[in-house]
Amino acid sequence: MHTAFTLQSIITQLKAKTCFIPRSRNNYSHMGMAFMTFESEKNMTKAQNSKLMMEGHQLEWGDVRTKTCRYCHSASHKIANCQTLINNSRKQNNTLDTLRNIHNNTSTQSNQTDNSSEHSFKSTEQHATTNKTSKKNQHLQHKVSYAQIVKQNQKHNNNLNNRIENIEKQVSIITNKCNNIINKINQSFKEQISPIFTDIATSIEINLENKLDILQQNVNSIDSTFDNLILILERIIQQQKTTNNSHNE
Repeated sequence: MHTAFTLQSIITQLKAKTCFIPRSRNNYSHMGMAFMTFESEKNMTKAQNSKLMMEGHQLEWGDVRTKTCRYCHSASHKIANCQTLINNSRKQNNTLDTLRNIHNNTSTQSNQTDNSSEHSFKSTEQHATTNKTSKKNQHLQHKVSYAQIVKQNQKHNNNLNNRIENIEKQVSIITNKCNNIINKINQSFKEQISPIFTDIATSIEINLENKLDILQQNVNSIDSTFDNLILILERIIQQQKTTNNSHNE
């Protein structure tokens, strides 16, 4: 199963801020889904429009409110129509049937071998009676074996259905908890973080206005200084002209 570390390249590519992968309640292993948050809605929209591949499989984006399959996490179907679950169940049943047939064949061969060795030590007069008795015993053994197989199949199907129901309940509980956590985070953001950002923005705006006022005052002071310098230069030039005229006369 993948972790946030193995998804590091995708997280960097999408410019995601956080990545959370929920764990299974049974064995605490990572599930086949990940929750990501983004700095802005623009980044989130851009990430949702991107097509990503991992190990030959295309990753699908989904909303946290969208219901998905509780077995393979696909949004295209529910668990009742999950082909992956059906195929895995068939493989498991086929494996159990194969093992059951091997066990039955081995038991039959063993019984036949024991019966033949036992008959070789008996007399000719008792052979017919023993053969009939052994056939009846084998017939009864086959009946018991078949009944046991039926019971085992029913028990296996019941266990499989119970496991599927437990998995559905656990996934539903996890989904509800995740939705509650997300709702609490959103509510907390609205109640606590959003006013902080508003105060910060207001403070920045006030500081900018103060700095603009100071800058305007400095500009006005500089303009006044330049005006005074120009007046002084004009006076100096006028005095120089007067001095030159007096010398010429």
